[in-house]
Amino acid sequence: MVIASDVPGTVSVPEYIVAAPEYLKKGDTVIVVSPSGLIEEERLANARGVLSLWGLNVLEGEYALSRNGIFAGTDQARRADVQWAINHPTAKAIIFSRGGYGAARIIEDIDFSALERYPKWFVGFSDITVFHSRLALLSAREGGSGVPSCGGVAPHAGATYCVGASVYAKVPSYDGVVSHAKVPSYGGVVSHAGVPSYVGVSAHAKVPSYDGVVSHAGVSSIHAAMPQTYPLDFSDRALTSLHDLLFGDGIDFSWQSPFFKSGSVTAPLVGGNLSVLYSLRGTPIDLDVNGKILLLEDLNEMDYHIDRMFQNLKQGGWFSRIAGLIIGQFTDIKQGIRAFPEPFEDMIKEYTLGYNIPIAINAPIGHIPSQQAVYLNTPAVFEVSSDGLAVVRQ
Repeated sequence: MVIASDVPGTVSVPEYIVAAPEYLKKGDTVIVVSPSGLIEEERLANARGVLSLWGLNVLEGEYALSRNGIFAGTDQARRADVQWAINHPTAKAIIFSRGGYGAARIIEDIDFSALERYPKWFVGFSDITVFHSRLALLSAREGGSGVPSCGGVAPHAGATYCVGASVYAKVPSYDGVVSHAKVPSYGGVVSHAGVPSYVGVSAHAKVPSYDGVVSHAGVSSIHAAMPQTYPLDFSDRALTSLHDLLFGDGIDFSWQSPFFKSGSVTAPLVGGNLSVLYSLRGTPIDLDVNGKILLLEDLNEMDYHIDRMFQNLKQGGWFSRIAGLIIGQFTDIKQGIRAFPEPFEDMIKEYTLGYNIPIAINAPIGHIPSQQAVYLNTPAVFEVSSDGLAVVRQ
């Protein structure tokens, strides 16, 4: 098998093996840390109660309740807590307490190599998109069992992952081309302007490799509510869907989309918060969206700034390379001195014009009380019917 760093012309990246996270069971340990904004004790106590009710042993980072301006402690403290959680030998999941801002300030110096021995779920959304994007860049290869990574099969399949030991080492791409300009097809089928299609590929099927390397398949993580936003009603979808994903029950949910493009695709689901993804453009953890279903959500953004970010994605070629688009909740969009001339829905129509991929908006994902949890960096079946009913299964 050809490993990316062995290909002439690529950046030399030391490799280590990272195992896939396993589904949780009662008695497992989870760790709550605060890598971004600060959280109040009562919110953390509520989360402790929820997780304990699920039969989990809950640990908290030393600095989980720290204060430093808008942050939960200094950069050094937050980084230390995250590193401690990653290195923990028995914990099975890291629950990030809240978003806000701060993850980008510490991600560069976090060492993920302990995941080789101690795989874990990473759970959160909003600013935690930084971590989801980092995990999405872990390159995968077949392990001793011949099972590929979570980019191609169920996340509990015992797969292994190849990733550069340096957190910010550039991950080489296909045939030694770092720029990601070459996009090979899947099964010889190339759809919509050169984007590889996933026609006939089941959710648990092997994702074809690039010269033997399953590139940027990623380690599965969970986009879900965090302790800051855990509802008091334990039967709320935000908690029940998170529980289902952590314990391996899967998800199957639907919604009616006011604007849509019908179609069906099975591909890895990636993405998260638009503002965070935009801020990572041009960095070593810029998201690889080739042939994947892109999920976007955001909060409290100016209407013209949303348009600016979509312009960036369009001119950067994202919309021409994705296999599907799910627009979650864009909560509390704000107007400038003068209103933007297009409503949000028309903005989406404009930027997706000419792309023959399944598209749905208004998904129940994002900054809302009862958001649906989903796996990221993991295959999803995404279907949009001719009457705008959108369905996601994982």
